[in-house]
Amino acid sequence: MLMFIKLYCSSSDSENDEVENNRSLRRTNIENYIENTVPKYSAKQFREHFRVNRGTSLLSLLKNLLYMKKIKEILVVGQKLQKRK
Repeated sequence: MLMFIKLYCSSSDSENDEVENNRSLRRTNIENYIENTVPKYSAKQFREHFRVNRGTSLLSLLKNLLYMKKIKEILVVGQKLQKRK
């Protein structure tokens, strides 16, 4: 679960470039946050920060993320089709 959070929360290179270009968007990084801080969260704090329960399965999270990505793709295609009309 922690590895998923680490991957999910990390930025892509393009996001990093965008942040570099706009200093007001720069986020502070806390070293070893996932390894040291997150395990200390209570169940309530974990839910507040990550919007999932600590016991939620990785498979369930991935399934939801893929579903959300698919919906975004459908909306983009729909918008492109409307512009053609």
